[in-house]
Amino acid sequence: MCETSTRGLITAAFGPALKGETDYAHDLVSHLTSDMLLLADGAFDSNKLLADVVAQGAQLLIRATSTRRPPVLALLPDGSYLTRIGGVRLRVVEAEIRSRTAGDDFGGTYRLLTTLSD
Repeated sequence: MCETSTRGLITAAFGPALKGETDYAHDLVSHLTSDMLLLADGAFDSNKLLADVVAQGAQLLIRATSTRRPPVLALLPDGSYLTRIGGVRLRVVEAEIRSRTAGDDFGGTYRLLTTLSD
């Protein structure tokens, strides 16, 4: 776990490959504080990890896996919506992101889960 702008190391977890990345992520949750925002990619959107991060008091912004389709509980004026996953109230932001490089176009729709409400 590192601080984004300075890349300062906060903590780390490692060990045998029998234990996966998401298992190691759970080991790091206790190092989160209420003034932190956890940014994570799609493999880290498990219900338990979301609940553990929120219970620790940190905010989160995590890209959901492409197969996760959370229920829409309330639509918000900006097009995002509220949902509940694993007992955690979240805002879902869906964004179409495209990038063009020399000769290639790529991108897709991304679904972001966050505790940030505004």
